[in-house]
Amino acid sequence: MNLVSLEIFPVTLAFIALYWLLPRRPQLYFLVASTAAFLIYQGYESTFMLLSLLTGASYLCANRLGDTFGTKTVALLGVAAIAAFLFLYKLTLQLVDFQFVIVGASYFSLRLIHYLIESSRKKLPSHDFIEFVAYCFFLPTFFVGPINRFGEFVRDERRRRWDYRLFHTGLERILFGYFKVMVLANYLVDVKLATYIESIGGEATAAGAWLLCVEYGLDLYFRFGGYCDVAIGISALLGFRILENFNYPFIRKNIGAFWQSWNISLSSWCRDYIFTPAAYTLRSPSTGVLLSMLVLGIWHEVSLRYIVWGLYHGVGIIVFQFWVHIKARWSLEGVLPGYFSVPLGVIITFNFVILSFSITRTESLMAASEVFRTILGVD
Repeated sequence: MNLVSLEIFPVTLAFIALYWLLPRRPQLYFLVASTAAFLIYQGYESTFMLLSLLTGASYLCANRLGDTFGTKTVALLGVAAIAAFLFLYKLTLQLVDFQFVIVGASYFSLRLIHYLIESSRKKLPSHDFIEFVAYCFFLPTFFVGPINRFGEFVRDERRRRWDYRLFHTGLERILFGYFKVMVLANYLVDVKLATYIESIGGEATAAGAWLLCVEYGLDLYFRFGGYCDVAIGISALLGFRILENFNYPFIRKNIGAFWQSWNISLSSWCRDYIFTPAAYTLRSPSTGVLLSMLVLGIWHEVSLRYIVWGLYHGVGIIVFQFWVHIKARWSLEGVLPGYFSVPLGVIITFNFVILSFSITRTESLMAASEVFRTILGVD
């Protein structure tokens, strides 16, 4: 499904126009109906039905069953059920030739888990069922994120009005997203850079193998970042402010800063619902980091390579945190001037991240190890 194409752009503008022509309350119903119509048009009727059942069950757990069986107990069971559903679905995709594709399931499930946990904590604003459904089936962020939070969605839904400046900003973001995907990803990375890599020997040479990892990372960043720009832009046209999902991650000076800038909505979700409770309960921030990155890897794909990829980054974050502790303990901060230490940190972080893409861009750990060996010149 190509979410960034010239064909879909006029449809998007018509969708925005119809939305603002409606009275305030029917706008919410229009948002839900538009997502349903889009899924059905694309042939995903079963997806819509299944996710509708999960939506209804989650609302029931958070707002009805909790009064009878205990809010936290019901929320915990709901979270466990949704997590099991997502895990089994992704596992099935890996083990068998499974033709039933549940589009948007990954982001949808994390929104429901967020809703159930915050509901059990009594931190959600008062709301009704249609507001919750509109949040779950909010078309701009339904397929590729960002993972917007319910409280912020309700706040914007109740304050939204026609805002020329916000509308102008939204149009700019959409065009910027199109540029990222069509020019930077499709042309510069997938055509120009790919042609150059092939001309220098491709995967058979150290430079070619390294550049293939760079190509993979840049393509992922420009394409995914472009989709998120479009989602943020369309949301702005509807009167909603969606959080940023990328903030120049490849120029960060340490791995911690990288993960605060890459897929920010997913990283913050893992921080709030995996790292913080795990670190507090186990009294071990390092364990919390490893669990967070392990969940993050499995969320992408239930496979050994993504488990290794998640642990790779988890260990990297722990090593960095240890280095920060050592610097503070031995008063090493400022020993190297900033004009030297900052570029050095950027280079180290960039290469650490780029090497990790050799794990996810290959089909097996054996193939990934061959890429590592080629780049490092190990026979």
